[in-house]
Parts: sequence; C-alpha cells; structure tokens
Amino acid sequence: MTIPVTKKTSASPVFLRAAAKVVFVLMLGVIEVSCGDTYRPVAQVIPQPPPNPAAFHFVISVSSNGTFDPGAASRIDVSGDSTAGVFQTGVAPAHAALIPNGTRLYVANGAEDTVTANNTPTPTVATTISLPPPPQGAPSLPCPANSSPGCVNFPVFVHTTENGNVYAANYAGGTVSVINTTSNVVTATAAVGTHPVALAELPNSQKLYVANQGSGDISVIGLVNDTVVKTICLSGPGPPPCPASPIWAVARSDNAKVYVLDSSGLVYDIDTLTDSAIVVPLVDTGGTSLGAGANFIDYDSVAQRLYITNPTDSRVAILDSTTDPPTVLKVLDLSQGPAAPCPAGCAPVSVSGIGDGTRAYVASYTLASCVGFSGNCVNTQVQVVDVLSNTVSKVIPIATNVLVDPATNCGPSSAPVPALWAPGTARFRLFAASSGGGSTSNFKVYIAQCDAGNVAVIDTFPSGSNPQDTFNGVALPAPLSSFPAPPGSQIPPPQNPVLVVAGP
Repeated sequence: MTIPVTKKTSASPVFLRAAAKVVFVLMLGVIEVSCGDTYRPVAQVIPQPPPNPAAFHFVISVSSNGTFDPGAASRIDVSGDSTAGVFQTGVAPAHAALIPNGTRLYVANGAEDTVTANNTPTPTVATTISLPPPPQGAPSLPCPANSSPGCVNFPVFVHTTENGNVYAANYAGGTVSVINTTSNVVTATAAVGTHPVALAELPNSQKLYVANQGSGDISVIGLVNDTVVKTICLSGPGPPPCPASPIWAVARSDNAKVYVLDSSGLVYDIDTLTDSAIVVPLVDTGGTSLGAGANFIDYDSVAQRLYITNPTDSRVAILDSTTDPPTVLKVLDLSQGPAAPCPAGCAPVSVSGIGDGTRAYVASYTLASCVGFSGNCVNTQVQVVDVLSNTVSKVIPIATNVLVDPATNCGPSSAPVPALWAPGTARFRLFAASSGGGSTSNFKVYIAQCDAGNVAVIDTFPSGSNPQDTFNGVALPAPLSSFPAPPGSQIPPPQNPVLVVAGP
C-alpha cells in the first residue's frame, strides 16, 4: 500500500493577493450581517483552588420499599451532602458491603434470592446476581412470608475484606455464597449451620467466620478452597447441644481474634490460630451487666474498642480489645444517673466510631404516643461517647414525633423490642456510619432513619457558628416509595433507609 505524500509548496504573490481580497470581502459580509446583533462575551477561565478532599469521600444509603417492591441505594457525596446517584436494588434489601477499595457495592436482597452489584463510580447502574439453590442435601428452611415464590436462600448479610470476592450469608438456605467481583458470578457455595446471620472475614483473607443464629455455632470457612474447616459450638444459657444465639461477629485488625456477640449478652473471644472460643461476660467493675437482648457489635480499629448495643434495656458496653480476652471498661445505662441521656429509657441499636478515635456515636430511639394526632411515634437521638472517659458527653436530638407505619416494616410500633432479629422487619431501625476524613476534611456521621425516610448528617467538628457534634437539620430524603401519597399530597412518601455504608 502506497501512502501519498503531500508536498509543501510556496504560494506565489499573485495567489496571496487574491486570497487577501477574498478574506476582505468575507469580513465585510460578516460585519454587515452582524449589525444589530449582541454577542456573548468570552469568559476568561480563572483558576480555582483544588477541591476539598472530602469530595472524594462518599457513603451509600440502602432503603427498603415495603414488602413486595424493589428498594434503592443512594450514593451521597460527603462534601456538600448531596445525592450523586440512585440505583434500584432487589426486594427487602437487608445488608450491604463495599469491597476494600470502594469501587464496588454489594446488596443482599432477602426476599428475592439475589445480590445487587454496583460499580460505585457509576451510581445509577446495577447488576443483579441470582444465587443458586443450596447444595443437594443441605437443610434448607422455609423463607419468611414476604419472600418471592421461588425463595430458597434469603440472603441477609454480605461481607468481604478482599477486592476479589464477596460473601453472602443465606438465612434460609443455611449456606454462604462466594461471588467473584470481576465476573459477578457465584463461584462456590458452602453449607454452614442453621440461619447464618453475620460474617467476619480475617483481614488477611485466610478464613471466614459465619455466625449461625439457629444452630448456635460458628462455621469456619477456609478461603483457599471455600469449604468449612471447623465448626465451633458455642456454650450459652440455652439447652444443649449448642445453646448460644450468635447475632454478630467482627474480626480484629491483627487477624488474631474474632469476636462473636451472643444475644444473651455475652461475647465469645475466638483465637483464630486454634479456632477455640472463651466466654467474656459483659459486666463492668461496677457490677452493671449489658443483659440479654444485645443486637450489634462495632469494632473501632483506631480506638481499639468494641461497642455493643442492647436495645431492650438502654445499655451500651465498651470493651478494650487490646487485652486478651477483652476487658469490659464500662457498661453505660442510658436511663440511669442524674443526667441520664434518656431517663425514660431508649433503644440503642447501632454504634460508629469516627476515624480519629476520639468519639463513638450511638444511634437510639424511643417509642411513644404521637403528639397532636393518633398513633404511635418514634423519636430518635444520638449519644456521643467520649473514648477517654467512657462517658456520654452529649446527646443530639435528631427527629421527633415521627409516625410509625407498620407497613414499612421498620420495627415494632410499641415496646418491647424483640430480643432476637428475624427477617421480615428491618434489622436496624437506625444505623450509624462515619464517613472518611483526613487532615483537610473532617469526619461526619450519617444516621439512616427508617421511619423518617431520610439520612441525617452530624457534623463531628465545628462548622460555621455551630460547635462540634451538631445536627444542623440536614436530612437527605430517600427515593420515593411505592406507597400511596398521603392525604392532601400527590407525592408518595420516601422509602425507608435501613443501612448506611461508608466508603474509604
């Protein structure tokens, strides 16, 4: 193939004079045509300071949409607290997790046996991953009443500490599904115990610990070949053979320990080298016990603390995770003392520490009769815990007199709070998560409010004329639901946020 070559030539003076005449005539025409027109001035670009690094931090709120309709996930940019995009999840989203680099989000959709996957840089597009049925011979249990007709799994938890795989715990199927994050395909299924409800993977990605609420044990999955290598039977207050009711699990950052919370108010300290467990009673030196009904444990790797909530008796336990076994530093009774954070009692349901290790934020609520109209209402607040003194330094009111609508499945409309969670209602009526931060961007705490239909934002550092730990009234609404519009309005109510996941 011959490539033509264009030769550069010199223009003659005659040619240049002729070209000049043509250009002159064209310019006259343009001037004549433009008489009377107004032209927009050309803007000169003025260099601006680089964006605040906080703009690169994000959180994702996951919301449910009643019993039979798909939920949604909203990406919230921390800088400006604005919603950057929304995508649809499956029915009854129960839990969500990001891979460590923050580029992919996975949502467990309980009522339709799927996991929704999203590339977080594109917050409006999602992929649906169907979960295969349990292996032949696995003891599959009936799905809850609001499940799809073909339900056999009911995924309720997703988790990972690696970028290549994510793991889904299937409550009804008694299995854990292994999902490859590159292909978004289930590559393995491990049969575990009855009603798995929580997962904790070691940071080194060697083992995955599965809390089986129904069988009272822990399945240890070796991640080299995705098979169960050991079952740890937990002792507890119930009948044998495994009388415990594990509800949550977290792994310590040095890979040496996994802490499993039992709903009876105990923590099991598991040595990951031997996979043996010892019991840690949650009683402080003053004799205050956390009590039965515990629902959530948070591990703050910066402050080296464990925070455990018990919504049935208004208590929060604080443990030092640097000791073996962990030391109970304090059990806070939020309803007691001369300056009690909630004298009439409240239900703490989740905790989040902030990235500088100075404070932890406890999301709690109270139920009461509505003021000004009939029905039961929920009031929400956040207790700020000072890490050095292990005391509540401030109470931040968030929402008051919010009507409880049983159709939203956010939780009970009146006390008592159920002692043990089961699918069919939101696992968290309120959920707290701290955003990323750094030397030039401060941390914020986001509170998913199921009943109120929004995500409240707490500034943990001074902002403008407001002191630190202030709720400035910024509450980002969830996407619109499928529920009918209230009387006098044509706009449906928002969906019901059940979880917030913080990006890196």
